[in-house]
Amino acid sequence: MNKRIFLVVVAVLVIALLGFGSLTAQEPTTTTQAAQKPIPPPPPRPPVPTASPAPAPPAETPGRPNVRIDVTITDQTGGGQAIKKTMSLVASRNGSVRSGVNVPIVQTTFGAAGQGGLNTIPVTSYSYRTMGLNLDVRDVYVSTTSGVIRVQLSLEYNPIDESAEKSAAPPATPASFSNFSQSFTLELENGRPLLVAQTSDPVPSRNRTLSVEVKATIVK
Repeated sequence: MNKRIFLVVVAVLVIALLGFGSLTAQEPTTTTQAAQKPIPPPPPRPPVPTASPAPAPPAETPGRPNVRIDVTITDQTGGGQAIKKTMSLVASRNGSVRSGVNVPIVQTTFGAAGQGGLNTIPVTSYSYRTMGLNLDVRDVYVSTTSGVIRVQLSLEYNPIDESAEKSAAPPATPASFSNFSQSFTLELENGRPLLVAQTSDPVPSRNRTLSVEVKATIVK
């Protein structure tokens, strides 16, 4: 009985040893087969972001349009006919115009008739004074959205006074001269005149008024 048990145990050991050897022998084959499997390709890489294209250069800024500035001065004395003085110029930014005349002013004095005599001989001399109109236009700007015309304007008006015109005869009083000057910063509608100034003569005895009207027109 013991002998049979011994043989069974020996047989079991032999079978176990044979089985382990078989597994050990097959392991390299499994490794070899795994090594022979194709390697899957790597996943595709996301595209590399490229630099955004450079912005297009801005459109060329249109040139400044030409603007015609018309200034009308109305000189009214009493109930007489109004005298209108006009000045016009075309400018895209700045402009100036001068219009005037050198007016001779007569001055009369009396000299001695002779040595020790009385001052009875008239002596006539002349001086000159520039009278007229001066107009300066600066910083003309036209809004591209509203079409409003903005402009800085300086005006000087020196009319010939009546006493100066009559100075050929010996005046009872010295000649006087009128002067009007004004500076404006205006916003004007295209082609629409605007009354921008009005004044009266500072001499109380004279009923005289001056008014200034300005119009700006875009020249195509």
